[in-house]
Amino acid sequence: MNDQQFENQMKKLKKQYDQIPQKTSSDHIMSQIKKGNQPRRATFFPRWQVAALMFLAAGIGAILLSGGFFTDQGNQIAISDEEINEESNGDGEANFLIEEEAAEEGGTDKDEVTTYEEPAGENVTAPRSSFERIDIGETREETVMREGQEDTIVVKEFTDTELGFSSVVDEQFDVEINSDEEKGIQIVANYGNGRIEPAFLSITPVDVGSVDEISEEWDLEMSHNGFALEDNETDWVNSRNDQLNVMEERFYIGEYESKRYALLSNDDHYYTIEIYTFGEYSEGLQVRAGQVIEHFEWTP
Repeated sequence: MNDQQFENQMKKLKKQYDQIPQKTSSDHIMSQIKKGNQPRRATFFPRWQVAALMFLAAGIGAILLSGGFFTDQGNQIAISDEEINEESNGDGEANFLIEEEAAEEGGTDKDEVTTYEEPAGENVTAPRSSFERIDIGETREETVMREGQEDTIVVKEFTDTELGFSSVVDEQFDVEINSDEEKGIQIVANYGNGRIEPAFLSITPVDVGSVDEISEEWDLEMSHNGFALEDNETDWVNSRNDQLNVMEERFYIGEYESKRYALLSNDDHYYTIEIYTFGEYSEGLQVRAGQVIEHFEWTP
């Protein structure tokens, strides 16, 4: 149906509507007042009038649809829904961020490591580490005699800044603070395949009442451990470095192992050198110990 046909149809409907009898005349009103107490009867419209009204309503609806009224309303509703969803999503994201920040803050508190703080007024001095106390210097090649033949070994210089001496040792060996005697140091062999323990050489400051007393202590300790004193080996350290001021030296032999003690003095301080060789490493460790003794120097 085109616009012209629709307009003609509407005119016909209006004309028919105007022809419907009017029931609002004065005579009709007075008649209704007189009959006010009488029961009301339902009013029935002819079928053609009902059809006309329905057709009129359908036409009005078509006009509104063609004008895009409902579409605009639908778009407005859709836009409003989208805005509401966006606001809800925004609120949700904000809440999520707040919860995430709270979780991170909670996690930080949980993961914090509690460190012990020394009580005020107490001054506890922690022992210095090997890196703080032992300075490692340059490396160089050294020629040594082993099994009657010359051999070249790469050595490194090291200095104990606390005990006040320096020397050299095989560059692969570990120079460290003695865990049993925090004031002393020890050297552990390492030929590239891991540490060979126990330490084969250690230097420790000691308090000495007399030379005889410390000699007796060595004898008792080594006898208890199954070692025997070798009287003919009492000048090995001093013969390699007469600047050490060796006061006493003793050599003990066990089964497949040996230990040598030497008592040194320097500026009214006393130190014990222990050299321990064992098993298949005995000869090599003896050579390395000789290097340490030969290059040993007291530092200012």
